[in-house]
Amino acid sequence: MVMYRNETISTKIRPIKKLCIIEKDDHENLISIIKHFSSEIGGFFNLILTNDEDLFSKNTIEFIKNHDPDIVINYSKIDDKSLKSNFKTLVVDGKNNSFDYNRFSIPLFILDNFFDFSKYGFDNAVKKIYTSFDEKKDSNNLMYHLNYGLIKNDTRYEDEAFFENVELVNLDSISTFFEIAQKQTNSLLFLFRGLSRSQESIDIWSIDFNKEQYYKKKPTVIFGDCNNINSMIYFWNVRATYPYNVNIWLPLELFDEYKKDLKNFSNYCIFAENSVKEFKRKINETNKDLTEIDNSKYYFNNIKMEWNSFKHIQNVSILNNKFRIKHPSEKFFSTYGLNINLVLEITGLEDLFLPNSLKLGELFTNSSDFSIDSHNFSRISSNGLSVRFSNFVPLNNEPYVAKLKIPDVKSIFETFFEEHELELKETNGTQITNQLINLIGGFEKIDILRDKNIFDFLVRLTPKRLERLIQKVTKDVGDNIEIEQIVELIEKNLDEINTISSNTIVETKNLLSYAPNIGKEKSDFYSIIQQLYEMNVLLRGKSFKCSSCNSLLWYPLTSITNEMKCYCCNNSINIPIFSKKNILDDSFRLNELVANAVDQGALPVLLTTSIIFNQKFAGKRFIFDSDIYEKIDLLAEIDIIFTFGKKIGLAEVKADRGFDIKQIDKLLNVARIVNADLVLFSTLKSCESQEINDLISHIKTKNLDIPAFILTKESLFEKNVVDLSKYFEVNDNKFQNGPILIKSD
Repeated sequence: MVMYRNETISTKIRPIKKLCIIEKDDHENLISIIKHFSSEIGGFFNLILTNDEDLFSKNTIEFIKNHDPDIVINYSKIDDKSLKSNFKTLVVDGKNNSFDYNRFSIPLFILDNFFDFSKYGFDNAVKKIYTSFDEKKDSNNLMYHLNYGLIKNDTRYEDEAFFENVELVNLDSISTFFEIAQKQTNSLLFLFRGLSRSQESIDIWSIDFNKEQYYKKKPTVIFGDCNNINSMIYFWNVRATYPYNVNIWLPLELFDEYKKDLKNFSNYCIFAENSVKEFKRKINETNKDLTEIDNSKYYFNNIKMEWNSFKHIQNVSILNNKFRIKHPSEKFFSTYGLNINLVLEITGLEDLFLPNSLKLGELFTNSSDFSIDSHNFSRISSNGLSVRFSNFVPLNNEPYVAKLKIPDVKSIFETFFEEHELELKETNGTQITNQLINLIGGFEKIDILRDKNIFDFLVRLTPKRLERLIQKVTKDVGDNIEIEQIVELIEKNLDEINTISSNTIVETKNLLSYAPNIGKEKSDFYSIIQQLYEMNVLLRGKSFKCSSCNSLLWYPLTSITNEMKCYCCNNSINIPIFSKKNILDDSFRLNELVANAVDQGALPVLLTTSIIFNQKFAGKRFIFDSDIYEKIDLLAEIDIIFTFGKKIGLAEVKADRGFDIKQIDKLLNVARIVNADLVLFSTLKSCESQEINDLISHIKTKNLDIPAFILTKESLFEKNVVDLSKYFEVNDNKFQNGPILIKSD
């Protein structure tokens, strides 16, 4: 079957976003990193952290998550695995002798594409660009390095396109330092800030980590002594977060030399090993209007480095989940083909709405177009698919063309769990649920089950095979086993048990008796019966007794011919016209697939899936009845694993039973390992039942930091689907978590 669709997407190129980790006393690597950042496009926005007790603090994790770096370069002693686990991106060992930083940077000198940059205006306004050439470590040089960059003394860019009409000047005086501090455009580090056009936003889905509105049109000084790397790194990261605010770092050792220049600032942070109170007194005497900012955490909102100058919108044709993208040469940094170590970012496809992941991105790329090795990556980022590529052709201005593919749902979930060192295995229940969804006509058609009368109708039509098996097994084993254990054992192995066909066959005139609560809605009921028949959920035929063996027979209308034989005794038969003086009515029975699905508890799973599918989220995916293994150990059996766009959810579903404590804990354990965004418990029990009260009480003991939704028969059969998205809104600047009993709207 050929699958074809058209989509509008955007592609853009940008630098690789980097996070460097160093030891807290590693001045040598700090200066080296600043030197690298100063000589590359986008270096201004890269981040630095130290290996200390705050490295994996909640505030730091959220801050880094907000910036969403492509790679972590580890110069510290901490192991790469810990960094990858916490920051969820590629980690490269910067201490390795084979490591070459230049493989991840775009040199300043390649920029010659000024289509969205007023080069003429820049040349007329800026005659000098200030930076530092002096690598010597002293108070003045550190101040110049951090604020205006550091390049090698023999580096000269005057012959390059962007710098041909400006002069690079070594900054060597405090008076000049403050003179250009307010302008910023005269600094080497600030040159390409305008190309990224970073934007900050606040919405109901995100926590505001800067309610105080710091660094927003409020010039800020960060004070620190020259031996305090934390002050320098804090400053660097704050400036990368708020590039349009005037932020400067000043050494406490030179306080008396610059104190007269502090009158133009509004806020300050101070890092000092000693004499903090004394410095605060001096600061207050210099400018009593300066407000101190607590430097124990980062302040931020949603920050996006857009790089929209290099964005291209295009239409793509997706055939059998494969498509081709083309990024034009005029949307690159260099028109001469000198485009190295770039990231191609692809957005606009619902298929890319996935949790941030290094492994998931690799499913979308073809190795022939994107080489994925220890230095390359294809990752799902906050914006979409981000792929590093460096296979450029010098002096060639052809567009970049690449082929992409859309992976299947099974591969996505398997890869997601593999990335967390777990293995997902489908079960026989997976196939049955998928087949039932296909039979019904897809996820859009499952809504029919949310009519309780229809749900009960299908259950009543199901032969009671499982019930008889349980009774037999219970009789054999006596009191040595719990009934719930028997149910789970048989449900899991039902397909391996040969049961005698005992279909419930109902004549048309008796169908209504299987839905006794219909009341005055008979016409609607008959309309739904027609739908079930058209879906092949209900099979239509003729039922009568064989005149030879007296067996009750049933034949679908489509198989009735002039010459027929009894499938019990093999004698010839004729379908009677009358039965007990009445015209032989049509008879109905359940499709065997549906009957098996009901036996195995798939109907409540589909009912729950309908609620999830109708939520207001893009990028919804499902996989059913999965076993989750850690090496050879079975951790949990999960009824539904699903995505709400970039959120991952796990669901446990019961029919008319409560939730076993061990099953709850197993589900929550897996949720913790994979950093699930929500869990869901669904049952046909009433919201007022003791089983639900017990569930809520147990979940409360777990102190979850994610929501645990609870669906009961009241919300499952509600005519209007309950909107879960409102529970993901920020309330009082925090997300809702713990047990949430969903009640009818």
